[in-house]
Amino acid sequence: MRLLQHKDLDLRRVKPAFAKLRAAIEAGDFKSADVKKLHVGGYYRAKLDKSNRWLLQFACHGAQTVCLALEVIENHAYDKSRFLRGAPVDEAKIEREPTAYPATVPAAEATPLRCMTPTATRTRTRRPTS
Repeated sequence: MRLLQHKDLDLRRVKPAFAKLRAAIEAGDFKSADVKKLHVGGYYRAKLDKSNRWLLQFACHGAQTVCLALEVIENHAYDKSRFLRGAPVDEAKIEREPTAYPATVPAAEATPLRCMTPTATRTRTRRPTS
């Protein structure tokens, strides 16, 4: 599965754990990544370590399903997550990577994207206007 990484994703404290989970997600191994669906929207979490979690969302573009790595949730502080509080995912903040992976997640579980380049790997959040 193809993994897209949000440009604002801060991995300084969890880089080795993130690399391990990224490899598992890209191989389609959701069990070893301990991926679980959250009760809020179409979000999932993966266990980075004992106290840190990784917020995920699955999206589709045409027939391809991708995994969006949105943010690291430190110390189980889900209440501080901007995406869980309603911030939309901005497609302009999708990092680009020249790798393609087959779709393995049902399209019914994925969020549709308007536009995605064949090499996109990052997403951006649009801040709501007040």
